[in-house]
Amino acid sequence: MRLQSKLLLMLIPLVCAALVAIGSAAFFQLRGNIERTQVSRMNTLLDQLALQVQAKVRSAEANATLFASGYLLEKYALVEDEAERYRLLHRPLLRAFAGYQNAYPDYYELRFILPDGYEAARRIVDHDDTAQPFDAAHPLLRKLAASGDEAASMFGLNPDNGELSLYAGRAVRLRDSGVDPIVAKPLLRGFLVITVRLGHLHQQVAQPLLGDEGKLFVTDDAGRLLLGDAAPATVLAQADRHLLSRAAAGNVTGRLQWLGTEAYLGGRELGQGLILYGALPTSVIESATAPLRITIVFTTILTIVLFSAVLFAGLRRLVLQPLRRLQAVVDQIGRGQLGQIAPESGSSEMAGLTQAFARMARHLAESHEQARFLADHDSLTGLPNRRLFQEYLDKALAFAKRRGDTLVLLFLDVDEFKNVNDTLGHHAGDELLQEFSERLLTALRSQDVVGVSRGAPGEMVARLGGDEFTILLPVVREPADAATVAERILEQLREPFVINRQQFFVGASIGITLFPHDGDTVADLVKHADLAMYHAKHSGKNNYQFFAPDMNAAALRRMQIERKLHQAIGQDAFELHLQPILDLADGRVVGAEALVRWRDAETGRLVPPGDFIPVAETSGLILPIGDWVLSEACRVARRWRDGPMSELRISVNVSALQVESGQLSERVRDTLHQSGLEPCRLELELTETVIMASAKTVQDELQQLREMGVSVALDDFGVGYSSLNYLRHFSLDKLKIDRSFVRGCIGREDQRSIVRAIIAMAHALGHRVVAEGIEDDKERRFLLNEGCDLGQGFLFSRPLPLEQFERFVLENAVDRPATTALQRSAH
Repeated sequence: MRLQSKLLLMLIPLVCAALVAIGSAAFFQLRGNIERTQVSRMNTLLDQLALQVQAKVRSAEANATLFASGYLLEKYALVEDEAERYRLLHRPLLRAFAGYQNAYPDYYELRFILPDGYEAARRIVDHDDTAQPFDAAHPLLRKLAASGDEAASMFGLNPDNGELSLYAGRAVRLRDSGVDPIVAKPLLRGFLVITVRLGHLHQQVAQPLLGDEGKLFVTDDAGRLLLGDAAPATVLAQADRHLLSRAAAGNVTGRLQWLGTEAYLGGRELGQGLILYGALPTSVIESATAPLRITIVFTTILTIVLFSAVLFAGLRRLVLQPLRRLQAVVDQIGRGQLGQIAPESGSSEMAGLTQAFARMARHLAESHEQARFLADHDSLTGLPNRRLFQEYLDKALAFAKRRGDTLVLLFLDVDEFKNVNDTLGHHAGDELLQEFSERLLTALRSQDVVGVSRGAPGEMVARLGGDEFTILLPVVREPADAATVAERILEQLREPFVINRQQFFVGASIGITLFPHDGDTVADLVKHADLAMYHAKHSGKNNYQFFAPDMNAAALRRMQIERKLHQAIGQDAFELHLQPILDLADGRVVGAEALVRWRDAETGRLVPPGDFIPVAETSGLILPIGDWVLSEACRVARRWRDGPMSELRISVNVSALQVESGQLSERVRDTLHQSGLEPCRLELELTETVIMASAKTVQDELQQLREMGVSVALDDFGVGYSSLNYLRHFSLDKLKIDRSFVRGCIGREDQRSIVRAIIAMAHALGHRVVAEGIEDDKERRFLLNEGCDLGQGFLFSRPLPLEQFERFVLENAVDRPATTALQRSAH
């Protein structure tokens, strides 16, 4: 079977089914609209009639109250003699009734009935000659007698004319005029009763509802038909009553036996047990939708025939021939001949499909190119990544070797990046790296190609990952050019970075290597640039360093120290030395600073703290070492509790990593609990750099330490980024003046001025002052005269092992003033 026949056999049934479904949906939608409109009209009529009847009830009750309080009626009711009452007041009362009926034509019966049920006066329009006296046992009279002064009403069939009417009335209660009106009680004198004709309701019920077949009827709550086509007082069947009760609550569709047809029902309560119903036969809806059904069926059949004819005629020209051309295009794409695809002219679907295949081929090429770009570039900054950098560096080295050029590699690490990342989150860190990359672009000369290759292979800036960047300068005349580039970069970084509306000062540590002077392979150049960068970071950050061969030895030394530190932590190879802290006023030893010492197990000698402490901090080993120092210091101080050294306070240095861990206060609490040391005898020392780097964490930790009773001292004050605002807000007890100020205070006036200012400021803030590095007695006397509280240094004692420290303290307690003991300890 040919493709054309297959398509016709498949498409025509689908089209027919779709058109039939659309026609059916349209028919049922329109039929539903007609149905809702007709039912809504019926409900609107029911609402209007119900409101009119209820308004007539309220008006009749109000008028009954008004008529009952009329002067003439009250006079009539108070005359007890029937003959006299009839002779004097009967005709005037009837004239008053006539006036009321002229004003309200629907009030066709007005009666005044005595309490015993006797009809004393009445005026009836139209059928007075056939009217019967009002029933003395009428439910309305009982209702009025029980209602007090309130009017009452009810519906009922008038026995005089058989009409459904409204009865409204009010009891007439009056005081006897012959008795003192103050003490007399109102007595029931009779009832005023109005019979109201429901003419409008009768008229509406008599008319067809929304056509010739709709009906209105009224029943009471007992199911008696009071107004409608059937005979009055006809009792409906139980099934019909159940259906009508549902209709009174909402619109329903059901079959009424007495109507004999299926109908839409609606009901409204008129009050006093009377319910108005509307019945709209479904045949009304069917009659209204019959023309619509014929129109939709005819339109659907005609559309199917026309569409099939057009489909059959155009299928060959619009589908089969373009398919053959499209097959040729697909064959070209399959053979990879993307550039040889001839564009299809025209705006037909097949032409569009052919054009789409051409666009697909182009997008495939672009996607392949984009994938290659993403594989070679950093997604955050758009700079080349480590893979592309190494590939370019390898090409640049080959190029430089052939031409004998000097190649420069700069290795950059962002200073204080971790501070921004930890303080504001990773999003802020990403924003910082993007701004850092842009400043690199600004800092480089036009011939320093950034991020893309322009000329010699390998000219680029790349992001290796994290906060590490490299700059490749493929051709420089002399090493000073590399220094110029580095200085220009540092100059660009002096401006603050604004992240989340906060300013951060971020620098860079830059390592520089040169080819062929520092290496001739990619691995050597990268390794040496990394070593130079590491040396720049440990030389104060925010500077650049050229690689030097001795950096290899220093790096190897650091690696050996780190390896031995790992072993020392497990072998308990650390010692605690204590440096006395003295009261400068009387020379008493009041405390000690706990200092860690490490004895190398291989050499048996103590390793200088300046050699292993920086390695411990960069490797993270400072955390277990710091825990050991804290635990050992608390244990030692606990030993002194029962002796002459019971009042000594021991000070422990805290590193930045210990604070940033967020567990410092918890570790201190656990250590104090395990050792049994009183918190007031422990003091923690933090440097300004630690406070500035982790201000929020430090503030929280210090607050918890102060609540425990542990005191805190600010160590090396004056050499960091001092901030009076931090001193005001942080919970500190002491300031320790850095030894660099103490050493020069004798020979230099500016140093003495700084020391005086620090002491005065600390005392003004309520802090005690400790001077570090006191080495001669002139410095001690100067500090004492300026009001410095405490001091430590080689003048008094070097850091001592535990036993020597205890002996020093005992000797110091005996030999005062302090200078005598100090002079002895110096020998």
